Amino acid sequence: MKEALVVGAGWLGLPLALALEQAGWEVTATTRIRAASWPASINHLPLELDGDLPDLSVFVLVVLAFPPQANLGAAVYAQRIERLCKVLSPQAQLVLISSTGVYPDAPGAYDETAAVKPGHPVVLGEQTLLKHFSQALVLRAAGLAGYDRRIGKYFSGRVLPDPQQAVNLVHRDDVVGATLHLIRQQAVGFYNVVAPEHPTKAEVYGKDLEELGLPSFIFPENAPASAARVVFGHALQAAGYAFVHPNPLGFGG
Repeated sequence: MKEALVVGAGWLGLPLALALEQAGWEVTATTRIRAASWPASINHLPLELDGDLPDLSVFVLVVLAFPPQANLGAAVYAQRIERLCKVLSPQAQLVLISSTGVYPDAPGAYDETAAVKPGHPVVLGEQTLLKHFSQALVLRAAGLAGYDRRIGKYFSGRVLPDPQQAVNLVHRDDVVGATLHLIRQQAVGFYNVVAPEHPTKAEVYGKDLEELGLPSFIFPENAPASAARVVFGHALQAAGYAFVHPNPLGFGG
């Protein structure tokens, strides 16, 4: 059985590890400390990304599913990826769960061909990985949602800035599903993973609050709507992936 490693078995990484195991891989996943609820079918590897790393060359598939930490310097994320690359097999298939946050914050339409922010921590991480593994697969995920991640709850009773702005979100199930779909295709390069429908913040967050039974947000007074910033996943569409949750209004429940 082929061995896969998921680095960063958190809210996204652990479900991804379980999906790989169900797809026939022998999976090892990393955290600093093993939780009591750790699934028995997934091997656990305690790993400190800023310390000495063990030889990980046995793994033929490696998924990097850890994000940069906002409280650390911009270069730390890339440095961690650099350390990992040095202990992996040069023949390994590398997958990076990246972010659509690499695209400019300005209004516009962004797909995989769009320019990215120079010096952004995630961009530096992507560049570091591709320096070592030029045929890596990079999935730029939109805002992660689904299950217990209901973004609207953070705006209950508060003013919601720019309520008519379109959202760029993706359900966790679709990040997992798209990752497996592209791994099976042995895809390489950049793929945006974002729900194909883009309702407004007011619609999505309002539904979150209604379903959670929380007080609604407050509309700002006389706030003009800003121009839309929309991210598209044209490459993923061309690869034939069918979204389980195409509309963020259906993420709840």
